[in-house]
Parts: sequence; structure tokens; C-alpha cells
Amino acid sequence: MSLIIGEISYTNILPMFYYLNREELVRKGCEFVPRVPAKLNEGMADGTVHVGGISSFSYGEHADDYVIFPNLSVSSYKEVGSIFLFSKIPITQLNGKSVALTSSSASSVNLLKIL
Repeated sequence: MSLIIGEISYTNILPMFYYLNREELVRKGCEFVPRVPAKLNEGMADGTVHVGGISSFSYGEHADDYVIFPNLSVSSYKEVGSIFLFSKIPITQLNGKSVALTSSSASSVNLLKIL
């Protein structure tokens, strides 16, 4: 059985994969699968991905089933500018309005729901 490693092709997660010896891991039976965050969350949940970066929201949904690496996260102490809400009307007037959401980011969707 091989180890399926889910990999998000975003710059902010690059440090987690930069120093991995991919060739050696592949030779030992590991397989890297590139996915957007939402699909990686799904893969972890259904068992088709064994290890990888997932959203904090997905971890919260499966905290009893997942193990996290201590002191390792994609995070920031300040604004990151990677999650956006675009609207032609003020945010205070969006109550009850339809909002289009991305299918690639659980964080964006859930943070917008909180707002």
C-alpha cells in the first residue's frame, strides 16, 4: 500500500514541501496528488489522501479522526490578503442576498459565512 500525499499548489504551502526528497519518497511507494484545498479536504475525509495540508475548518470537522503535526501550520500574525469578498453593494446590505462562493477553498466559504 502506498502513502498518498495531497499537495496544494499554492505558494503559501510551499515551505511544507520544499525540502522533501520527492524522488526518494516516490521510490519508497509514496504518491503525490495535486488538488485544490477543498478537494484535498474531501480526499482526506474519504481516505483517498492519507496526509497533506488541509483547512482548519476540515480539521475541526474531523478532529477525532486526524492527527496534526505540532508547530506546523500555514498561518500569519497579520493580514494575508488571500481571501476576498467582492460586492457592488456595501457588506452591511448583503443580508438575505445571494453570494457566489468558490468551490476551491473551505476557509473562504466558512469565513464568509461567519461574516
